[in-house]
Amino acid sequence: MDFIEFIAENLPNDYTFKTTSELSFNFEKDVDNILVKMQQGNRYLKGVIIPVTIIVTTKNISKSLSTWNEWVVSVSDKDVLEGTSNYYMIFQTPTVSQVFDEVSDNYYSTITIFGTIVETDELIDIKSLKIDGVEMTVNTLTYQLTNTPDSEQPTNINSGDDYINTSSIQSSVLSLRVTTFMEDYDSLRTKLFNVRKSLESPDNSFEICITWSNDETETITMKNTSQSFQKNRGAVSLLTLDFVK
Repeated sequence: MDFIEFIAENLPNDYTFKTTSELSFNFEKDVDNILVKMQQGNRYLKGVIIPVTIIVTTKNISKSLSTWNEWVVSVSDKDVLEGTSNYYMIFQTPTVSQVFDEVSDNYYSTITIFGTIVETDELIDIKSLKIDGVEMTVNTLTYQLTNTPDSEQPTNINSGDDYINTSSIQSSVLSLRVTTFMEDYDSLRTKLFNVRKSLESPDNSFEICITWSNDETETITMKNTSQSFQKNRGAVSLLTLDFVK
């Protein structure tokens, strides 16, 4: 991933800037200068954690700070997929220093943004989840197939025979648990609400569509076995939904 290019692609079209890496920095006085510092990361199995610092020098601190506040919101806590590589990014709120833009043409304000990129390679991940056509914001997700074995003790055991039971799979259960934020999911929210109010049958079917990062898609009809709402003071409210086929 070209992170400098990623920054430029997610800034508004009316924002004039120049983006460079730390090693190729060349200041221009008529635009906002964006300096990107990719720091030494920590490598782990199948991925790497990379600290990032973005430093912006500007003459118009009010407009620039508003632009970067919006940029942080738009890209933070998001997954970006490129082929089989996944990039999860989180950025802190922009901080301002050297607010001297009205003193002289020789002074510039500075905006600093600290962030972290978690890069994983060659892993298949879930790209999107839709329930009844509604795309969900996924906080946590568990997609599980459980097989029930039927084990039989071998008969007519003689010396030297195998004493280990022979098993066969008699039934399988496919289940899904998703934790999402309490957003206004319109028709889906109404359907779940009507079940709680006994206005609709709890035996209602839901169409689950999972798209993987390699663009393969699974579409399954499932039943909702549980829905729970969790509210913690000072934290974002969460909705947990359990489905079974």
